[in-house]
Amino acid sequence: MKRIAPSLFLILALAGHSPAAEPPAPARANPGYSIRVSPAAIAPGGTITIQWTAPDSHPARDFIGLCEKAEADKPLNSGQWTWSQPVPTGTAGRVNLPWNVPGEYVLRFQSDGKDVARCPAL
Repeated sequence: MKRIAPSLFLILALAGHSPAAEPPAPARANPGYSIRVSPAAIAPGGTITIQWTAPDSHPARDFIGLCEKAEADKPLNSGQWTWSQPVPTGTAGRVNLPWNVPGEYVLRFQSDGKDVARCPAL
């Protein structure tokens, strides 16, 4: 697997895609922001759990979202997200998401139009 940038990706292995063989690298530093997902591999019809943390003063327009792996390094607009959800007020949260779309996806936490957290590669 080609590494695009050090430790910026958690690629969800969905519908038969196997996880990457290389170990995850440390996530980049954005104090107070984090995001993770479980399980790492899921078939359509399953449920993924997304957990996030954010600073107490994070902007109200922050959101988390999934985009296709091929779109991971492109500037994204709302039409390119497979799924997204605003991050509510608070410093932590959890979302359970039913999943029915096969493929490989990247989970991103966006604040003020920039990625502040992604999950490490699987």
